[in-house]
Amino acid sequence: MRKIFLLFAAMVGLMTGGCTHQIHADYAQYLVNNEGTVTFSPVSDATAYYLTPSTQDHSFEFVSAMGGLANTWAIQIGPVLDATMNGKDAQTAFGQVTKTLSPNANKGLLIIFDLKDYAFENFEASISLQITARDGASELLSKRYASVGISQGGKMFWGGGFAMKNAVQQSTKSAVDRVLTQFIFDLGKVYEGPGQSAGVEFLVLDGNRPTYFASIAATPARSPAE
Repeated sequence: MRKIFLLFAAMVGLMTGGCTHQIHADYAQYLVNNEGTVTFSPVSDATAYYLTPSTQDHSFEFVSAMGGLANTWAIQIGPVLDATMNGKDAQTAFGQVTKTLSPNANKGLLIIFDLKDYAFENFEASISLQITARDGASELLSKRYASVGISQGGKMFWGGGFAMKNAVQQSTKSAVDRVLTQFIFDLGKVYEGPGQSAGVEFLVLDGNRPTYFASIAATPARSPAE
């Protein structure tokens, strides 16, 4: 069985040639093609976001037998997060979100992304992000979030190099979506006024086209007499 697998991987490598594939290059278009697979509840308007320099410049490269050993696959996290925050799904949650080049912006909500780790291993993406939310000079929230994306083993096995870019994009998107879903839930709790409660819901429609639904519901608290 192992010999068959290695022969299959070698054949895929010959068919796909050898070069470096920039997975992030069309990530924004991938998000457009997959709009609506995640639904974030609105939490704020006039939002700005900032990527730390190490986050903006972080690049992860790997080779895979299934994608052809002559090929190198590269993904830069800065463009991935830029595309995510400027995509329709995130815009719905955060309003007119714009990127700032300064971590000291002092008007409205500022979200700071500080990447701690990203990898694509064992057919799935994993990401760890420290996310800080500030409102003017006040820090609302600072927490590290980690998530693993949907496994792409079947797609990579049958599609080889032809499916590799899509596999990494899908797994990365699902990992980032899960992080943002939890962050939005936490931020929603911060924004609650006294006497309100929040809930969160996660809904997965199917394995190939997952939907993560974050429902942050603010409801009046019952008085002690009720």
